[in-house]
Amino acid sequence: MSLYGVGLNVQVDRIKTEFRLYVSKQKGGLNVRNLRRIFEQLDQKQNGQLNLEDFQAGLNKFGFFLKNVDYQCLLKYFDVEQNGHVSYKGFLSCISQPLNQRRANFVLKVFNSVDSEQKEAVHPFSLAERLEVVKNKDYQIGSKTREQLVGEYVAQFHKNQDGLITRDEFISYYEDLGLGISSDQHFIEILQTQWGIKEDDDLAITKEEVKGIVKTIRQKLIQKTKGANDEFLLRKLFKEFDISNSGFLTLDEMNAMLIKLEIPIQKRYLNAVFSKLDRNHSGVIEFEEFVYYIVNDPYP
Repeated sequence: MSLYGVGLNVQVDRIKTEFRLYVSKQKGGLNVRNLRRIFEQLDQKQNGQLNLEDFQAGLNKFGFFLKNVDYQCLLKYFDVEQNGHVSYKGFLSCISQPLNQRRANFVLKVFNSVDSEQKEAVHPFSLAERLEVVKNKDYQIGSKTREQLVGEYVAQFHKNQDGLITRDEFISYYEDLGLGISSDQHFIEILQTQWGIKEDDDLAITKEEVKGIVKTIRQKLIQKTKGANDEFLLRKLFKEFDISNSGFLTLDEMNAMLIKLEIPIQKRYLNAVFSKLDRNHSGVIEFEEFVYYIVNDPYP
């Protein structure tokens, strides 16, 4: 399928790149979450679709402008029901980027610090109570109160039927925020400022506690291999826990591994243990790091 001699997919990829570049240059907290809200306000039927005029008006209100031919491209590409309307949810999904492992780990660390009851959903008041605003410029110059800033922050989240903010919605918010932030370090620093939590802060978990958990993991893994150090068996064991077949273990996959190994562990210990196993601090556990804790005894 082509438009004016250029493939539609190519055109959409170009627009996506232009949009991401535009967002990355914005100041003052403008991010994809703002555009999501604009579209939802225009969506009178609440069905995730807009006619082309409203879709264009939404993008323009966000400050992003395209040529008429580009709007036609987007209509052609995102008219999923062939009814002359743009699926803005499809558009937002297309331009979004999942958090990389480092960002995702820290976002989950922040959420888990608030989700003390481990329900994977928190009351907006819990977020409001923990949010730090003392370094916010509007707060420092006195143009906004803490209540105003906290209210604006919480208002950006969708709540479930119980009025709670789910873990997935929390992650989605920071995916929207992160789209315009190219530097992982800057992204981390923003969250550290917002929540008063450091990336390497293990919530007062002692080295001895981490040591005990890692030793237990090693013992369980050795039992699974019956003490063998054969690479084939080790890779087979690694693949058993590599649910996504990515060649490494994520934080969620390590958690699943602990459950499978019948190692009870509180959520607050997960990041500390994961950081210990992730020896090169890449944000994932690679096969070589996995093997290291089986073949070598880090705590003889």
